[in-house]
Amino acid sequence: MNKSKYLIACILTLILFSGCQYKVSDAGSNNSDNLNVKYGLPSTNGKLIYRTGYALLHDKEKKEPLWVSYHLTANELNSPQIKRSNKFAPDPELLPGERAELNDYKNSGYDRGHMCPNADQSYSVITMKECFYLSNMCPQLHSLNAGKWGSLESKVRAFTKKQGEVLVVCGPVFDKVRSNINTIGDNKVWIPSGFFKVVIYNTEEGTKAIGYEMPHKNLTEELKKYIVKIRDIESETGLNFMNKLPQSEQDKLEMIVPVSPEMLN
Repeated sequence: MNKSKYLIACILTLILFSGCQYKVSDAGSNNSDNLNVKYGLPSTNGKLIYRTGYALLHDKEKKEPLWVSYHLTANELNSPQIKRSNKFAPDPELLPGERAELNDYKNSGYDRGHMCPNADQSYSVITMKECFYLSNMCPQLHSLNAGKWGSLESKVRAFTKKQGEVLVVCGPVFDKVRSNINTIGDNKVWIPSGFFKVVIYNTEEGTKAIGYEMPHKNLTEELKKYIVKIRDIESETGLNFMNKLPQSEQDKLEMIVPVSPEMLN
């Protein structure tokens, strides 16, 4: 595990057990050196929250994240893992009326779909706790959550163990026509029309990246069918990935679909 992230996790775990208060958004440093947004903030039009294991931008109208970004390492995945807690909770950093609540998902027909997966945050008590905040969730059909989306999450973990470290940015895609968007619960949590995941990593040849987008339905095609140009994801979501890189390098990475992406080998 990265030393700074490990130290933060240890300190916050001690605070948690001591019963002291802590401010969640102080868990990370500013965005200029926070590993969870290593390649830049994809957008800032919402409430930015830094956590120990991830960062996110929350939308108070949609009641969910516009994006979740996190740095993942092989050391974190190979360290002793905390048992899944299933302690879902509304985000204490967000005000009632601006966030999703547990009752919004009850009998909705949708899973509380993690954007930053529980299995990627099982290396400490505090990261486990924080990944179950509803601000890290989107309404997601179980068939997708437990199906191809879950398979992609597993692929990312397997690839990270081989690669050493990756940066993942994921989140919802919404229909551009507001009247086409349905909601769940009293707080009217928006139901996405799809989901994206961008994985950025370094090789001896330089920075590489791959983008996936899945429609919000039961999917049966092999994962490579959902690989898309990262620039297309940007066009659909209004986000700007890897904006810390020179524009020429962004263009090179975002305008292609990898023919034989290492992640799928």
